[in-house]
Amino acid sequence: MTSGFDIKAAISPALIRRGAVNVIGLEAMRAQAGARWERMRESVYQRIETLLSNKLGPTDFYLRIGDTSYLVVTPSADAVDARLCCLKIAFELHRSLLGACGVGDLSIARVRGETADGLELRALESDELIELAVRGGIEELSGETPAICVGRGPGSAVVSPVAVPRRYRYTPIWDARHEVVTAYRLEYDPPLLPRSEMPTQDEFRGGLKGLLTGLSQATRRLSAMLAAGGRFLLVVPLPYEILGAPAGRMEITAAIKSLDSGLRPFLAFLIVGVPPGAPQSRMSDLVCAIRPFCRAVLVKMPLSGLDHPISPVSGQHGIGLALDGTRAGVHEIEKLAQFARKQGLSTFVSGIATAALAAAARDAGINYLSGSFIGETADTPCAMSRLAWNDIVRRGERRRA
Repeated sequence: MTSGFDIKAAISPALIRRGAVNVIGLEAMRAQAGARWERMRESVYQRIETLLSNKLGPTDFYLRIGDTSYLVVTPSADAVDARLCCLKIAFELHRSLLGACGVGDLSIARVRGETADGLELRALESDELIELAVRGGIEELSGETPAICVGRGPGSAVVSPVAVPRRYRYTPIWDARHEVVTAYRLEYDPPLLPRSEMPTQDEFRGGLKGLLTGLSQATRRLSAMLAAGGRFLLVVPLPYEILGAPAGRMEITAAIKSLDSGLRPFLAFLIVGVPPGAPQSRMSDLVCAIRPFCRAVLVKMPLSGLDHPISPVSGQHGIGLALDGTRAGVHEIEKLAQFARKQGLSTFVSGIATAALAAAARDAGINYLSGSFIGETADTPCAMSRLAWNDIVRRGERRRA
């Protein structure tokens, strides 16, 4: 993507205004390399283009401009996440080739427009790079985590962030057709993100770190189970807010790419927290990013989206609902089943707490059920095991007695 490429045809004014067009500069690397630059230049190009290819989404693209610049266009990202994506790529490039990287070694610039001579750029200042590094969890650049200001105004209190211990547990999922517990869903306690639409930078970083830690722990348990001769399907929830951000998607895809390929037939990803009316193009990007590394990609629908559900995208295997803490019931379960049958998708319902809801889901043809009535969340997953419907009912009756 270098010669013969029309830059003006590739980037629109709308993308520039959104901050989706940025430039990674390699001037500092060339200066540090000195006389070695001519010998190592092709290796630098090969390395950065590998990073860009691995970390950008399906609708993103890049272009080398001149000797020491790469234009990076990320249509699916907002301005901050686009720049953070560039920063992480530049940081990893510099550190991998020269062994260390400081803020002064990095050059990230936002494209502000076009001129007769080329592109109009605004380079990010050091404090902006540090702020991005803090958001992205690059400790080598961000230094110590800054204190958090509680409240506003002169009387605000300043406190140090406190890490909240997180537990990783497993909820059994029952295959209603075959009457077998086939899967376990990873649970994060406390949840990765607060129940708000826009997490803060610290919340985002903490959530991403918690997700990656949980993924690592859960896949180790899965590996141990397979080595012992047992098996189950591990379902890993991925919050839309984290997976939808280029920085989060980059970290997640890097982590799942590094997993043993032998785990992929036993691994499913569940995209949760999808807002009503989420663009189908965005959902397609997210599914495509993780689909090659698992057996199935599932999407949890928002209850408010049942009347106008998002059409499934290529690579999506199933769709479902969570009833926990809601007033949803038989009507919503039946609407889900009807929609899924038309689309040829498998279905799941979680949060089933009563015999009536379990029976309604089973009768509606829901494929997979979970919740306290089906089986309690535990600290460790178990191998696949048969569990008849009558046994579930009898167990529920004993609990009520």
